[in-house]
Amino acid sequence: MKQFLTINDLVERYRISKPSVYNYIRTGKLPKGFYIGNSHRWALTELEAFEANLMNTQELNNGR
Repeated sequence: MKQFLTINDLVERYRISKPSVYNYIRTGKLPKGFYIGNSHRWALTELEAFEANLMNTQELNNGR
């Protein structure tokens, strides 16, 4: 079953404020997600892939 996260879930997951979530989306630090009606959602699998890619990028940058 595919799991979708809300803005509140992202606030809790990353320990940041709601305005920070939207700022990170605007600057490309978080995936854009999508809307179901008026509710902004993010697929858990998309966030996990984004996090894995971020970790790999950081490891490459630290290895220089």
